[in-house]
Amino acid sequence: MARPTSSDLRNSWRPPPVNNGMLCLLFFPFLLPFLLLRFVFRLVFGLLMLPFIMLFVVGAVLFAVFMAVFGAFFALATPLIPLALIAFAIWGLTRRSRAASAYPN
Repeated sequence: MARPTSSDLRNSWRPPPVNNGMLCLLFFPFLLPFLLLRFVFRLVFGLLMLPFIMLFVVGAVLFAVFMAVFGAFFALATPLIPLALIAFAIWGLTRRSRAASAYPN
């Protein structure tokens, strides 16, 4: 039975003469201006977007507070709706009756 191909060294018994660290050192002088340019662009656009992000955060917080107050109001007011309807009906009936008017017809 033959051994699988992946169990043997492929072409050479020696390690490659240049490893990845050496390639990084070789190309670093060429990449440095682009890395600096990327840093500068990120810094400039980050500073330009900061006011908009702050407006969005403040708006989201105000919206959340408004919705919490709105929800608390309706959570407290909803059980009182039947009582308010009964009070409105009594007020409507007594407002148009003869006994409610001070002047005789």
